[in-house]
Amino acid sequence: MFALKLVVLCVLLACAIWSDVRERRIPNRLVAGGACAGLALSLLPGQDGLAQAGAGLLLGFAFLLPFYLLGTMGAGDVKLMAAVGTFLGVTGTIGATLLTLLAGGVLAILVAWRTGSLPAALRNVRNFAMDCALWIGHGPSLGKPQLISSASRLPYSVAIAAGVVSYLAAQFYYTSMGN
Repeated sequence: MFALKLVVLCVLLACAIWSDVRERRIPNRLVAGGACAGLALSLLPGQDGLAQAGAGLLLGFAFLLPFYLLGTMGAGDVKLMAAVGTFLGVTGTIGATLLTLLAGGVLAILVAWRTGSLPAALRNVRNFAMDCALWIGHGPSLGKPQLISSASRLPYSVAIAAGVVSYLAAQFYYTSMGN
């Protein structure tokens, strides 16, 4: 990955984490600026181009949007993944999102364990999954699946950064091995 692009992406993720941990929100101006930077950097020579950056933006948004609609994730997290997609393009966004979801699950378990709310969190996951299955089977007439309000909220930007960094490290390792 182009060094300037990597630096800007890392700064975006660091700022998002800082804001998310301190204020439990990711400012729109941060993600909008990050998306604009990713789109602009995609136009530089040797980069994948605007089409890949735009498709990465759409995929990043689309992959996390269902979690926002179900109430399990904030809108800032969805917009942050969209902005990240402008830096990673289609393939990178797919890989980074999968690793982000894995990191988010691990982070949620660790936070629940640390706060002593792991049994409640596991019941919450079970009930939410059953509600989702009923909702899918019977449609929205049942209302949106609900989470138990006692569930701990975590700064998901940490999981996004972990997923992105893990993806980039795997890419670096793979390319440095000559494959």
